[in-house]
Amino acid sequence: MISGKIGEAGRPLERLWTAGTQSGLSDAQLLSRFVDAGGGDQASEAAFRELLDRHAAMVLGVCRQILRHRHDADDAFQATFLILVRKARSIRVDESLAPWLYGVAYRTAHRARTIAARYRPANVESLEEPAECAPSDPYQLDLRPLLHEELNRLPGKFRDPIVLCHLEGKSHEEAARLLRWPVGTVSSRLSRGRQLLRSKLARRGLAVAPAAFAACWLAGTPASATPALIESTAAMAIGSATAPAVSASVLSLTQGVLKIMWLRKLRTISLALLLIGTSTGGIAVWAHWPADGAKQADHQSAPAHSGPSARDNGSNSQPSATPQPLGSDARLADCPADCSSGDGPPAYCPISMAANAFSRMMNHFHHGSESSH
Repeated sequence: MISGKIGEAGRPLERLWTAGTQSGLSDAQLLSRFVDAGGGDQASEAAFRELLDRHAAMVLGVCRQILRHRHDADDAFQATFLILVRKARSIRVDESLAPWLYGVAYRTAHRARTIAARYRPANVESLEEPAECAPSDPYQLDLRPLLHEELNRLPGKFRDPIVLCHLEGKSHEEAARLLRWPVGTVSSRLSRGRQLLRSKLARRGLAVAPAAFAACWLAGTPASATPALIESTAAMAIGSATAPAVSASVLSLTQGVLKIMWLRKLRTISLALLLIGTSTGGIAVWAHWPADGAKQADHQSAPAHSGPSARDNGSNSQPSATPQPLGSDARLADCPADCSSGDGPPAYCPISMAANAFSRMMNHFHHGSESSH
């Protein structure tokens, strides 16, 4: 009994000591420690808590910007870090986990928003707005989900510096170190990313001044997770014995987003295999497709060889019919006149048919991904 009390009393000191050894590590090193430890000891718990402390404000800020109800934002916050635990072994990061966590937080909050729109009336009280933004500012129009939708669609080289500098508050030098880029590259891509965001929002009918765009739209909603939310999230993620039961909403969000991520990975692999198969088959067909000069020479030389052979035969037998060409030549002989015209195969060539089928499939997957957002 006494030893148990001493252990409980010494746990905060142990956490403080372990956290001090984790503070100088990168996110990749912390994630590696968490995976190697297996999630069952103090080293694993300390590594996860350090990751949680580093990125809690950004993740919760994204969830609160997309979701109107605070309870929904807390559920999306917890589901994001539960997904991190489930995907920890397959994540590949360099120095910072923030870009990956942003994508998961956006996807989770967007799914929670879709579910809430089905089962909750729209007249719920929204979250408080940043004090530095004027009430007449377009920031108040609840268009932040639109901003994150366009931000999530940006290429990674423009989205990642925005996430680090504007959503996590890193300096250009810190972002350059985390991304392993020169400082000038971070500054130029950050400026280009903001310009792309403004142009995309303008095409959707929302014009935002550059000053307001940088100050309010990208700074995010100041979000500080409560100690209770941090503690419950960490306990659920590492499977502590004192952890509260995972709510049905958090569990549903976690499983739903994991399924979406799995389907996206499967779709990417399928498209890659289809592209490889189409390219290999197209190259083989193209290699065996006769050139225009060769086809014309074959058609002109075939009657010339059959005539002399019949005259030199000296017999009264009728000249035999010209044999039909075999293989691809037989198909060419039956093709219409426009088959041999042009520089490439006709529309019914396997290359053209495969290319058209691949194009239709790419359009189908593109529309499907847009509808899933």
